[in-house]
Amino acid sequence: SCDLIGSYCTDDDPCDGINGLTCGAECDQDSDCQDYCDGSIRYFNGICDLDSTCTCSWIDSEDCDDYDCSTPEAYTCEGGGSSEIREVGDDYGCSDGKCSIIGEITCNGPWICNATHECQTQECGDKTYTCYMSGKGFIWGYPPETETKCSDGYDNDCDGLVDCQDPDCDTVPPETTKTYEGSYYIDGEYEWINSMTLINLTAVDNPAEGQCASGVKETKYKVKLVPNEYCENSTLCQPVEDGDWQTYTEPFTINEDSCHIIEFYSIDNLNNQEELKWQCVFVDNKPPMINKTIGEPKTECQGSECDEWDWKITLNTSITLSCEDQEPHPAGKDKLLYRIKLDNGEWSDWIGPDGKKIIYFEEECTHTLEVFCNDTLGNSVTDVEKFKVEGTSFEIQLNKKWNLVSVPFVLLNDDPEEVFKDIKDDIESVWTYDPEDPACASTENWCLYVPGLGGNLAHIKPGWGYWIKMKEPNVLLVGGKLMSPAKTLPSRSLTAGWNLIGYYGTDGRSGYYGPFDDGRYAYCTLYSLVDTHEGYTKWSSLYSYWDGSDFELNECDDMYPGAGYWIGMIEAVPEYMPSTVCPGCPCE
Repeated sequence: SCDLIGSYCTDDDPCDGINGLTCGAECDQDSDCQDYCDGSIRYFNGICDLDSTCTCSWIDSEDCDDYDCSTPEAYTCEGGGSSEIREVGDDYGCSDGKCSIIGEITCNGPWICNATHECQTQECGDKTYTCYMSGKGFIWGYPPETETKCSDGYDNDCDGLVDCQDPDCDTVPPETTKTYEGSYYIDGEYEWINSMTLINLTAVDNPAEGQCASGVKETKYKVKLVPNEYCENSTLCQPVEDGDWQTYTEPFTINEDSCHIIEFYSIDNLNNQEELKWQCVFVDNKPPMINKTIGEPKTECQGSECDEWDWKITLNTSITLSCEDQEPHPAGKDKLLYRIKLDNGEWSDWIGPDGKKIIYFEEECTHTLEVFCNDTLGNSVTDVEKFKVEGTSFEIQLNKKWNLVSVPFVLLNDDPEEVFKDIKDDIESVWTYDPEDPACASTENWCLYVPGLGGNLAHIKPGWGYWIKMKEPNVLLVGGKLMSPAKTLPSRSLTAGWNLIGYYGTDGRSGYYGPFDDGRYAYCTLYSLVDTHEGYTKWSSLYSYWDGSDFELNECDDMYPGAGYWIGMIEAVPEYMPSTVCPGCPCE
Protein backbone atom coordinates (compact mmCIF):
# COMPACT_ATOMS: atom_id res chain seq x y z
CA SER A 1 0.00 0.00 0.00
CA CYS A 2 1.20 3.57 -0.76
CA ASP A 3 -0.37 4.79 2.48
CA LEU A 4 -0.79 8.21 0.84
CA ILE A 5 -1.38 11.33 2.87
CA GLY A 6 -2.89 14.29 1.08
CA SER A 7 -1.35 14.70 -2.35
CA TYR A 8 2.07 13.08 -2.07
CA CYS A 9 3.69 9.77 -1.13
CA THR A 10 5.52 9.50 2.15
CA ASP A 11 9.24 8.75 2.26
CA ASP A 12 8.71 5.16 3.37
CA ASP A 13 6.15 4.33 0.64
CA PRO A 14 7.17 2.00 -2.25
CA CYS A 15 5.82 4.64 -4.67
CA ASP A 16 7.88 6.25 -7.41
CA GLY A 17 7.26 8.71 -10.15
CA ILE A 18 7.39 12.49 -10.56
CA ASN A 19 7.48 14.61 -7.45
CA GLY A 20 5.63 12.00 -5.45
CA LEU A 21 2.52 12.47 -7.54
CA THR A 22 2.42 9.20 -9.52
CA CYS A 23 2.72 5.77 -7.92
CA GLY A 24 4.11 2.62 -9.52
CA ALA A 25 2.65 -0.81 -10.12
CA GLU A 26 3.55 -2.05 -6.67
CA CYS A 27 0.65 -0.14 -5.15
CA ASP A 28 -2.43 -2.14 -4.16
CA GLN A 29 -5.79 -1.19 -5.59
CA ASP A 30 -8.40 -1.38 -2.84
CA SER A 31 -12.10 -0.94 -3.52
CA ASP A 32 -12.44 1.43 -0.60
CA CYS A 33 -10.23 3.89 -2.47
CA GLN A 34 -7.70 4.21 0.36
CA ASP A 35 -4.87 3.90 -2.22
CA TYR A 36 -4.72 6.27 -5.15
CA CYS A 37 -1.63 6.61 -7.35
CA ASP A 38 -2.55 8.63 -10.42
CA GLY A 39 -3.95 12.08 -11.07
CA SER A 40 -3.11 15.61 -9.96
CA ILE A 41 -5.27 15.85 -6.85
CA ARG A 42 -5.42 13.32 -3.99
CA TYR A 43 -8.52 12.96 -1.83
CA PHE A 44 -9.20 11.62 1.61
CA ASN A 45 -11.55 8.69 1.99
CA GLY A 46 -13.35 9.16 -1.35
CA ILE A 47 -11.10 9.07 -4.45
CA CYS A 48 -10.94 7.64 -7.99
CA ASP A 49 -9.20 4.34 -8.66
CA LEU A 50 -7.51 3.12 -11.85
CA ASP A 51 -10.65 1.51 -13.40
CA SER A 52 -12.41 4.91 -13.42
CA THR A 53 -14.94 3.89 -10.85
CA CYS A 54 -15.55 6.40 -8.07
CA THR A 55 -16.48 5.22 -4.67
CA CYS A 56 -17.81 7.88 -2.30
CA SER A 57 -16.97 6.66 1.17
CA TRP A 58 -16.91 9.74 3.40
CA ILE A 59 -16.55 9.38 7.11
CA ASP A 60 -19.98 9.41 8.72
CA SER A 61 -21.55 9.72 5.25
CA GLU A 62 -24.74 7.85 4.36
CA ASP A 63 -25.87 9.87 1.33
CA CYS A 64 -23.07 9.23 -1.19
CA ASP A 65 -23.86 7.31 -4.40
CA ASP A 66 -21.44 5.44 -6.66
CA TYR A 67 -21.04 6.90 -10.13
CA ASP A 68 -18.96 6.50 -13.22
CA CYS A 69 -16.11 9.03 -13.33
CA SER A 70 -15.99 8.81 -17.10
CA THR A 71 -19.10 10.91 -17.39
CA PRO A 72 -18.44 14.66 -17.45
CA GLU A 73 -21.39 15.46 -15.26
CA ALA A 74 -20.69 17.23 -12.01
CA TYR A 75 -21.90 15.74 -8.81
CA THR A 76 -22.21 16.84 -5.18
CA CYS A 77 -21.46 14.65 -2.19
CA GLU A 78 -23.55 15.79 0.77
CA GLY A 79 -21.88 14.03 3.66
CA GLY A 80 -20.33 14.98 6.97
CA GLY A 81 -16.72 14.39 5.94
CA SER A 82 -14.03 17.04 5.49
CA SER A 83 -10.38 17.36 4.59
CA GLU A 84 -7.63 19.96 4.16
CA ILE A 85 -8.37 20.20 0.44
CA ARG A 86 -12.15 20.11 0.21
CA GLU A 87 -15.21 20.38 2.36
CA VAL A 88 -18.69 18.92 2.13
CA GLY A 89 -20.57 20.68 -0.66
CA ASP A 90 -17.62 20.99 -3.06
CA ASP A 91 -18.37 20.01 -6.64
CA TYR A 92 -16.26 17.50 -8.59
CA GLY A 93 -15.83 16.77 -12.25
CA CYS A 94 -13.89 14.26 -14.30
CA SER A 95 -11.80 14.69 -17.39
CA ASP A 96 -9.97 11.87 -19.09
CA GLY A 97 -11.16 9.59 -16.33
CA LYS A 98 -9.42 11.61 -13.57
CA CYS A 99 -11.00 13.66 -10.77
CA SER A 100 -10.02 17.26 -9.88
CA ILE A 101 -11.21 19.88 -7.41
CA ILE A 102 -12.71 22.68 -9.45
CA GLY A 103 -15.16 24.44 -7.16
CA GLU A 104 -18.44 24.82 -8.98
CA ILE A 105 -16.94 24.68 -12.48
CA THR A 106 -15.70 21.66 -14.39
CA CYS A 107 -12.17 22.22 -15.71
CA ASN A 108 -10.03 19.92 -17.78
CA GLY A 109 -7.24 18.00 -16.16
CA PRO A 110 -5.14 16.33 -15.00
CA TRP A 111 -2.84 19.09 -13.79
CA ILE A 112 0.60 17.90 -12.69
CA CYS A 113 3.43 20.05 -11.31
CA ASN A 114 6.60 19.31 -13.25
CA ALA A 115 9.92 18.28 -11.75
CA THR A 116 11.42 21.80 -11.67
CA HIS A 117 8.27 23.35 -10.25
CA GLU A 118 8.31 25.95 -12.96
CA CYS A 119 5.50 28.40 -12.81
CA GLN A 120 2.39 26.93 -14.43
CA THR A 121 -1.08 28.35 -14.36
CA GLN A 122 -4.46 27.10 -15.46
CA GLU A 123 -7.52 29.26 -15.82
CA CYS A 124 -10.61 27.75 -14.23
CA GLY A 125 -13.62 30.04 -14.14
CA ASP A 126 -12.73 33.28 -12.40
CA LYS A 127 -9.66 31.81 -10.68
CA THR A 128 -6.15 31.03 -11.79
CA TYR A 129 -4.72 27.82 -10.42
CA THR A 130 -0.94 27.77 -9.89
CA CYS A 131 1.62 25.14 -9.12
CA TYR A 132 2.64 26.27 -5.66
CA MET A 133 4.31 25.04 -2.50
CA SER A 134 1.94 23.97 0.24
CA GLY A 135 2.50 22.24 3.53
CA LYS A 136 2.14 18.91 1.60
CA GLY A 137 4.52 19.72 -1.26
CA PHE A 138 4.04 21.28 -4.70
CA ILE A 139 0.40 21.02 -5.81
CA TRP A 140 -2.06 22.74 -8.10
CA GLY A 141 -4.48 25.10 -6.57
CA TYR A 142 -5.15 28.65 -5.49
CA PRO A 143 -2.47 29.36 -2.85
CA PRO A 144 -3.92 30.65 0.39
CA GLU A 145 -2.19 33.74 1.76
CA THR A 146 -0.71 31.77 4.64
CA GLU A 147 0.96 29.38 2.19
CA THR A 148 2.50 31.98 -0.12
CA LYS A 149 6.15 31.19 -0.75
CA CYS A 150 8.26 34.35 -1.04
CA SER A 151 11.83 33.14 -0.74
CA ASP A 152 14.44 30.83 -2.23
CA GLY A 153 14.05 32.25 -5.73
CA TYR A 154 10.40 31.24 -5.99
CA ASP A 155 7.90 33.19 -8.10
CA ASN A 156 4.79 32.74 -6.01
CA ASP A 157 2.25 34.11 -8.47
CA CYS A 158 3.97 33.68 -11.85
CA ASP A 159 4.36 37.38 -12.51
CA GLY A 160 8.07 37.16 -13.31
CA LEU A 161 9.14 38.61 -9.93
CA VAL A 162 10.86 36.34 -7.47
CA ASP A 163 11.47 36.60 -3.76
CA CYS A 164 11.09 40.04 -2.27
CA GLN A 165 11.06 41.84 -5.58
CA ASP A 166 7.39 40.98 -5.71
CA PRO A 167 5.01 43.52 -4.13
CA ASP A 168 2.81 40.61 -3.12
CA CYS A 169 5.64 39.34 -0.94
CA ASP A 170 6.72 42.68 0.61
CA THR A 171 3.77 44.79 1.65
CA VAL A 172 5.25 45.97 4.96
CA PRO A 173 6.95 49.42 5.07
CA PRO A 174 10.34 49.97 6.64
CA GLU A 175 10.75 50.88 10.29
CA THR A 176 12.94 53.87 11.20
CA THR A 177 14.62 54.33 14.57
CA LYS A 178 16.04 57.63 15.77
CA THR A 179 18.98 57.63 18.18
CA TYR A 180 21.20 60.33 19.64
CA GLU A 181 24.97 60.10 19.75
CA GLY A 182 26.71 62.37 22.22
CA SER A 183 25.08 64.81 24.61
CA TYR A 184 21.57 63.68 25.50
CA TYR A 185 19.48 63.95 28.66
CA ILE A 186 15.96 62.93 29.61
CA ASP A 187 14.36 63.64 32.98
CA GLY A 188 11.44 61.30 32.48
CA GLU A 189 9.29 63.85 30.65
CA TYR A 190 11.41 66.32 28.71
CA GLU A 191 14.38 65.59 26.45
CA TRP A 192 17.46 67.71 25.70
CA ILE A 193 20.34 67.66 23.25
CA ASN A 194 22.86 70.29 22.20
CA SER A 195 24.32 71.33 18.85
CA MET A 196 27.12 68.77 19.17
CA THR A 197 24.65 65.88 19.44
CA LEU A 198 24.51 63.65 16.33
CA ILE A 199 21.01 62.58 15.31
CA ASN A 200 21.02 59.13 13.66
CA LEU A 201 18.15 57.67 11.64
CA THR A 202 18.38 53.91 11.06
CA ALA A 203 15.83 52.27 8.76
CA VAL A 204 15.24 48.51 8.49
CA ASP A 205 12.83 47.07 5.89
CA ASN A 206 10.30 44.53 7.10
CA PRO A 207 12.22 43.60 10.26
CA ALA A 208 9.94 40.71 11.27
CA GLU A 209 11.73 37.36 11.16
CA GLY A 210 11.06 35.31 8.03
CA GLN A 211 9.42 38.18 6.11
CA CYS A 212 10.48 39.55 2.75
CA ALA A 213 12.36 42.85 2.58
CA SER A 214 12.84 44.66 -0.72
CA GLY A 215 15.28 47.06 0.95
CA VAL A 216 15.15 50.69 2.08
CA LYS A 217 14.95 53.13 -0.80
CA GLU A 218 15.30 56.38 1.18
CA THR A 219 14.70 58.07 4.53
CA LYS A 220 13.23 61.57 4.71
CA TYR A 221 13.39 64.03 7.61
CA LYS A 222 12.82 67.65 8.48
CA VAL A 223 13.58 69.79 11.53
CA LYS A 224 11.49 72.77 12.56
CA LEU A 225 11.84 75.33 15.35
CA VAL A 226 8.61 75.35 17.35
CA PRO A 227 7.42 77.08 20.56
CA ASN A 228 8.84 75.69 23.79
CA GLU A 229 5.37 74.51 24.75
CA TYR A 230 5.73 71.70 22.16
CA CYS A 231 8.55 70.18 24.23
CA GLU A 232 6.80 70.81 27.54
CA ASN A 233 3.46 69.25 26.63
CA SER A 234 3.40 66.00 24.64
CA THR A 235 -0.15 66.65 23.43
CA LEU A 236 1.03 69.83 21.69
CA CYS A 237 3.92 68.05 19.98
CA GLN A 238 2.35 67.47 16.55
CA PRO A 239 3.76 67.56 13.00
CA VAL A 240 3.90 70.94 11.27
CA GLU A 241 3.05 71.57 7.65
CA ASP A 242 5.86 73.94 6.74
CA GLY A 243 9.51 73.01 6.44
CA ASP A 244 11.47 71.28 3.69
CA TRP A 245 11.99 67.54 3.63
CA GLN A 246 15.61 66.40 3.48
CA THR A 247 16.98 63.05 2.29
CA TYR A 248 18.91 61.43 5.12
CA THR A 249 22.46 60.46 4.15
CA GLU A 250 24.40 60.89 7.39
CA PRO A 251 23.88 61.94 11.02
CA PHE A 252 22.85 65.59 11.38
CA THR A 253 22.80 68.24 14.13
CA ILE A 254 20.57 71.16 15.13
CA ASN A 255 22.42 74.45 15.51
CA GLU A 256 19.91 76.76 17.15
CA ASP A 257 18.65 76.69 20.74
CA SER A 258 15.10 76.04 21.98
CA CYS A 259 12.45 73.45 21.10
CA HIS A 260 12.51 71.64 17.75
CA ILE A 261 10.32 68.96 16.20
CA ILE A 262 12.09 66.22 14.25
CA GLU A 263 9.88 64.40 11.70
CA PHE A 264 10.98 61.36 9.68
CA TYR A 265 9.85 58.34 7.68
CA SER A 266 11.30 55.76 5.24
CA ILE A 267 10.24 54.18 1.93
CA ASP A 268 11.32 50.75 0.66
CA ASN A 269 12.15 49.76 -2.93
CA LEU A 270 8.54 48.70 -3.56
CA ASN A 271 7.35 52.16 -2.38
CA ASN A 272 5.86 50.92 0.86
CA GLN A 273 5.93 54.10 2.95
CA GLU A 274 6.28 54.16 6.71
CA GLU A 275 3.82 56.18 8.76
CA LEU A 276 5.26 59.53 9.84
CA LYS A 277 7.18 59.57 13.11
CA TRP A 278 8.17 62.65 15.11
CA GLN A 279 9.64 63.86 18.38
CA CYS A 280 10.02 67.21 20.12
CA VAL A 281 13.34 67.91 21.79
CA PHE A 282 15.01 70.89 23.48
CA VAL A 283 18.32 72.07 22.06
CA ASP A 284 20.33 73.65 24.88
CA ASN A 285 23.75 75.14 24.17
CA LYS A 286 23.78 77.56 27.09
CA PRO A 287 26.23 76.63 29.85
CA PRO A 288 25.10 76.92 33.45
CA MET A 289 25.81 80.05 35.44
CA ILE A 290 28.21 80.06 38.38
CA ASN A 291 26.97 82.07 41.32
CA LYS A 292 29.87 83.13 43.50
CA THR A 293 28.90 85.30 46.45
CA ILE A 294 31.78 86.91 48.32
CA GLY A 295 30.84 87.87 51.84
CA GLU A 296 32.03 90.83 53.88
CA PRO A 297 34.46 92.25 54.54
CA LYS A 298 35.88 92.52 51.04
CA THR A 299 37.13 95.05 48.56
CA GLU A 300 37.47 94.80 44.80
CA CYS A 301 40.67 95.64 42.99
CA GLN A 302 41.13 98.88 41.12
CA GLY A 303 43.61 99.85 38.44
CA SER A 304 47.02 98.22 38.59
CA GLU A 305 46.01 96.19 41.67
CA CYS A 306 44.03 93.91 39.37
CA ASP A 307 47.26 92.54 37.92
CA GLU A 308 47.94 90.92 41.30
CA TRP A 309 44.51 90.16 42.73
CA ASP A 310 40.79 90.56 42.05
CA TRP A 311 39.50 90.71 45.62
CA LYS A 312 40.99 91.49 48.99
CA ILE A 313 39.26 89.62 51.81
CA THR A 314 39.93 88.34 55.32
CA LEU A 315 40.19 84.93 56.91
CA ASN A 316 36.60 85.43 58.09
CA THR A 317 35.20 86.29 54.67
CA SER A 318 32.95 83.58 53.30
CA ILE A 319 32.69 82.60 49.64
CA THR A 320 29.47 80.87 48.66
CA LEU A 321 29.43 78.81 45.46
CA SER A 322 26.43 77.54 43.56
CA CYS A 323 25.56 76.73 39.97
CA GLU A 324 22.29 76.95 38.08
CA ASP A 325 21.40 76.09 34.51
CA GLN A 326 19.90 78.98 32.60
CA GLU A 327 16.36 79.55 31.38
CA PRO A 328 14.34 79.25 29.22
CA HIS A 329 14.94 75.49 28.89
CA PRO A 330 17.50 74.41 31.50
CA ALA A 331 18.61 70.79 31.27
CA GLY A 332 19.84 71.00 34.87
CA LYS A 333 23.17 71.19 36.67
CA ASP A 334 25.34 68.10 36.65
CA LYS A 335 28.24 68.95 38.93
CA LEU A 336 30.02 71.88 40.59
CA LEU A 337 33.74 71.62 41.34
CA TYR A 338 36.42 73.96 42.66
CA ARG A 339 40.13 73.91 43.36
CA ILE A 340 42.62 76.31 45.00
CA LYS A 341 46.20 77.34 44.35
CA LEU A 342 48.19 79.25 47.01
CA ASP A 343 50.44 82.04 45.68
CA ASN A 344 52.35 80.37 42.82
CA GLY A 345 52.09 76.83 44.17
CA GLU A 346 50.38 73.71 42.85
CA TRP A 347 46.67 73.28 42.33
CA SER A 348 44.74 71.27 44.88
CA ASP A 349 42.58 68.34 43.80
CA TRP A 350 39.12 69.18 42.53
CA ILE A 351 36.57 69.36 45.31
CA GLY A 352 32.96 68.58 44.49
CA PRO A 353 30.38 70.21 46.73
CA ASP A 354 26.81 69.04 46.89
CA GLY A 355 24.52 71.96 46.15
CA LYS A 356 25.73 75.20 47.69
CA LYS A 357 29.18 75.32 49.19
CA ILE A 358 30.58 77.91 51.61
CA ILE A 359 34.35 78.07 51.83
CA TYR A 360 36.86 80.09 53.87
CA PHE A 361 40.54 80.55 53.10
CA GLU A 362 42.80 79.47 55.94
CA GLU A 363 46.08 81.19 55.06
CA GLU A 364 47.01 84.83 54.71
CA CYS A 365 48.32 84.82 51.16
CA THR A 366 47.06 85.05 47.60
CA HIS A 367 44.57 82.32 46.68
CA THR A 368 43.61 81.49 43.11
CA LEU A 369 40.13 79.98 43.08
CA GLU A 370 38.94 78.09 39.99
CA VAL A 371 35.29 77.03 39.82
CA PHE A 372 33.90 74.62 37.22
CA CYS A 373 30.28 73.75 36.52
CA ASN A 374 28.56 71.79 33.76
CA ASP A 375 25.00 70.80 32.97
CA THR A 376 23.61 67.38 32.13
CA LEU A 377 24.45 67.91 28.44
CA GLY A 378 28.10 68.73 29.12
CA ASN A 379 27.78 72.48 28.49
CA SER A 380 30.34 73.91 30.93
CA VAL A 381 31.66 77.17 32.35
CA THR A 382 34.80 78.02 34.33
CA ASP A 383 35.49 80.99 36.59
CA VAL A 384 38.96 81.95 37.88
CA GLU A 385 39.73 84.78 40.34
CA LYS A 386 42.52 85.70 42.73
CA PHE A 387 41.90 86.57 46.37
CA LYS A 388 44.39 88.38 48.57
CA VAL A 389 43.67 87.24 52.10
CA GLU A 390 44.69 89.50 54.96
CA GLY A 391 43.66 89.66 58.60
CA THR A 392 40.26 89.13 60.09
CA SER A 393 36.90 90.83 60.37
CA PHE A 394 35.60 93.01 63.20
CA GLU A 395 32.09 94.21 64.06
CA ILE A 396 31.24 97.59 65.60
CA GLN A 397 27.82 98.13 67.12
CA LEU A 398 26.38 101.53 66.16
CA ASN A 399 23.46 102.94 68.14
CA LYS A 400 20.91 105.47 66.93
CA LYS A 401 22.26 109.02 66.93
CA TRP A 402 25.89 109.52 68.04
CA ASN A 403 28.64 106.91 68.36
CA LEU A 404 32.35 107.36 69.12
CA VAL A 405 34.28 104.50 67.53
CA SER A 406 37.52 103.51 65.82
CA VAL A 407 38.81 100.82 63.50
CA PRO A 408 41.33 98.46 65.14
CA PHE A 409 43.56 97.76 62.12
CA VAL A 410 44.55 98.81 58.62
CA LEU A 411 41.42 98.28 56.54
CA LEU A 412 41.24 96.33 53.30
CA ASN A 413 40.05 99.55 51.72
CA ASP A 414 39.96 102.77 53.78
CA ASP A 415 37.83 104.80 51.36
CA PRO A 416 34.71 105.92 53.32
CA GLU A 417 32.51 104.97 50.35
CA GLU A 418 33.84 101.41 50.58
CA VAL A 419 33.93 101.21 54.39
CA PHE A 420 30.32 102.29 54.91
CA LYS A 421 28.76 100.93 51.67
CA ASP A 422 26.63 98.26 53.39
CA ILE A 423 25.08 100.62 55.99
CA LYS A 424 25.19 103.94 54.16
CA ASP A 425 21.40 104.28 54.14
CA ASP A 426 21.40 104.38 57.96
CA ILE A 427 24.31 106.86 58.29
CA GLU A 428 23.74 110.58 58.48
CA SER A 429 27.37 111.71 58.79
CA VAL A 430 30.88 110.65 59.85
CA TRP A 431 33.33 113.06 61.55
CA THR A 432 36.90 113.07 62.78
CA TYR A 433 39.03 115.76 64.47
CA ASP A 434 42.61 116.14 63.28
CA PRO A 435 44.58 119.35 63.86
CA GLU A 436 47.46 117.84 61.90
CA ASP A 437 45.54 117.18 58.67
CA PRO A 438 45.53 120.18 56.28
CA ALA A 439 42.32 118.87 54.72
CA CYS A 440 40.53 119.55 57.99
CA ALA A 441 42.01 123.02 58.57
CA SER A 442 39.32 124.90 56.65
CA THR A 443 36.57 123.38 58.80
CA GLU A 444 38.24 124.09 62.17
CA ASN A 445 40.16 120.78 62.17
CA TRP A 446 37.05 118.70 61.49
CA CYS A 447 36.81 116.38 58.48
CA LEU A 448 33.37 115.20 57.35
CA TYR A 449 31.95 112.42 55.16
CA VAL A 450 28.28 112.21 54.14
CA PRO A 451 27.14 109.09 52.22
CA GLY A 452 26.23 109.98 48.69
CA LEU A 453 27.71 113.46 48.98
CA GLY A 454 31.32 112.81 49.98
CA GLY A 455 33.32 115.36 51.93
CA ASN A 456 36.85 116.14 53.05
CA LEU A 457 37.23 112.95 55.08
CA ALA A 458 39.25 110.84 52.65
CA HIS A 459 40.35 107.85 54.75
CA ILE A 460 39.24 105.72 57.69
CA LYS A 461 42.45 104.76 59.51
CA PRO A 462 43.51 103.01 62.73
CA GLY A 463 44.66 105.36 65.49
CA TRP A 464 41.92 107.89 64.78
CA GLY A 465 38.56 108.18 66.50
CA TYR A 466 35.34 108.85 64.54
CA TRP A 467 31.98 110.29 65.46
CA ILE A 468 29.22 108.55 63.50
CA LYS A 469 25.66 109.85 63.59
CA MET A 470 23.14 107.12 62.77
CA LYS A 471 19.56 107.44 61.56
CA GLU A 472 18.91 103.88 62.72
CA PRO A 473 21.04 101.36 64.65
CA ASN A 474 23.19 98.97 62.65
CA VAL A 475 26.45 97.00 62.74
CA LEU A 476 29.57 98.11 60.85
CA LEU A 477 31.64 95.17 59.60
CA VAL A 478 35.25 95.95 58.72
CA GLY A 479 38.19 93.78 57.75
CA GLY A 480 41.92 94.16 57.80
CA LYS A 481 45.16 93.56 59.66
CA LEU A 482 47.13 95.67 62.11
CA MET A 483 50.58 94.35 61.29
CA SER A 484 51.90 92.94 58.01
CA PRO A 485 55.35 91.62 57.08
CA ALA A 486 57.71 94.26 55.64
CA LYS A 487 55.29 97.02 56.62
CA THR A 488 55.70 99.70 59.27
CA LEU A 489 53.30 99.61 62.17
CA PRO A 490 50.50 102.14 61.80
CA SER A 491 51.10 105.31 63.80
CA ARG A 492 50.16 108.98 63.98
CA SER A 493 51.28 112.17 65.65
CA LEU A 494 49.37 113.92 68.43
CA THR A 495 49.31 117.64 69.13
CA ALA A 496 49.29 119.26 72.53
CA GLY A 497 45.66 119.64 73.56
CA TRP A 498 42.72 117.62 72.35
CA ASN A 499 43.00 114.73 69.90
CA LEU A 500 40.45 112.13 68.75
CA ILE A 501 42.13 108.72 68.87
CA GLY A 502 41.34 105.05 68.35
CA TYR A 503 42.39 101.73 69.84
CA TYR A 504 45.04 99.69 67.99
CA GLY A 505 44.37 95.97 67.56
CA THR A 506 41.51 93.60 68.32
CA ASP A 507 43.02 91.75 71.33
CA GLY A 508 41.41 88.63 69.84
CA ARG A 509 37.91 90.08 70.00
CA SER A 510 35.34 89.69 67.23
CA GLY A 511 33.74 93.11 67.78
CA TYR A 512 32.86 96.07 69.94
CA TYR A 513 29.37 96.02 71.44
CA GLY A 514 29.85 98.56 74.22
CA PRO A 515 32.13 99.06 77.27
CA PHE A 516 30.62 96.26 79.31
CA ASP A 517 33.21 93.56 79.85
CA ASP A 518 36.87 93.49 80.75
CA GLY A 519 39.09 95.54 78.52
CA ARG A 520 42.71 96.60 78.77
CA TYR A 521 44.06 99.17 81.20
CA ALA A 522 44.43 102.61 79.69
CA TYR A 523 48.00 102.76 81.02
CA CYS A 524 48.93 99.65 79.00
CA THR A 525 46.83 100.50 75.99
CA LEU A 526 48.52 103.92 75.74
CA TYR A 527 51.94 102.76 76.91
CA SER A 528 53.59 104.45 73.94
CA LEU A 529 52.33 107.72 75.50
CA VAL A 530 54.01 107.08 78.86
CA ASP A 531 57.28 108.79 79.79
CA THR A 532 59.16 105.70 80.87
CA HIS A 533 62.05 107.72 82.35
CA GLU A 534 59.97 110.02 84.49
CA GLY A 535 57.14 107.51 85.04
CA TYR A 536 54.20 109.73 84.11
CA THR A 537 51.60 109.71 81.36
CA LYS A 538 51.77 112.31 78.65
CA TRP A 539 48.02 112.86 78.73
CA SER A 540 45.95 114.65 81.28
CA SER A 541 42.42 113.64 80.31
CA LEU A 542 40.75 110.67 78.60
CA TYR A 543 37.05 110.46 77.65
CA SER A 544 34.79 108.03 75.77
CA TYR A 545 31.13 107.90 74.77
CA TRP A 546 28.48 105.19 74.53
CA ASP A 547 24.77 105.38 73.72
CA GLY A 548 24.16 108.96 74.84
CA SER A 549 26.58 109.04 77.77
CA ASP A 550 30.17 110.23 77.97
CA PHE A 551 32.52 109.09 80.71
CA GLU A 552 36.03 109.93 81.86
CA LEU A 553 38.73 107.28 82.28
CA ASN A 554 41.79 107.19 84.49
CA GLU A 555 44.91 105.21 83.68
CA CYS A 556 43.56 102.04 85.31
CA ASP A 557 40.15 102.06 83.59
CA ASP A 558 39.51 99.71 80.69
CA MET A 559 39.75 100.67 77.05
CA TYR A 560 38.23 98.57 74.24
CA PRO A 561 39.06 97.69 70.64
CA GLY A 562 36.60 99.49 68.37
CA ALA A 563 35.92 102.36 70.78
CA GLY A 564 36.97 105.96 70.14
CA TYR A 565 38.45 108.37 72.71
CA TRP A 566 39.09 112.05 73.34
CA ILE A 567 42.58 112.44 74.77
CA GLY A 568 43.99 115.68 76.18
CA MET A 569 47.76 115.71 75.60
CA ILE A 570 50.09 117.58 77.96
CA GLU A 571 52.64 117.80 75.19
CA ALA A 572 52.86 116.93 71.51
CA VAL A 573 53.88 113.39 70.68
CA PRO A 574 55.35 112.70 67.25
CA GLU A 575 54.37 109.03 67.21
CA TYR A 576 51.40 107.32 68.78
CA MET A 577 51.49 103.63 67.82
CA PRO A 578 50.42 100.19 69.08
CA SER A 579 52.06 98.99 72.27
CA THR A 580 52.61 95.29 72.85
CA VAL A 581 54.35 95.60 76.25
CA CYS A 582 53.38 97.17 79.55
CA PRO A 583 56.19 96.90 82.13
CA GLY A 584 55.63 98.31 85.59
CA CYS A 585 51.88 98.70 85.24
CA PRO A 586 50.63 100.55 88.36
CA CYS A 587 47.19 98.97 88.02
CA GLU A 588 48.27 95.43 88.89
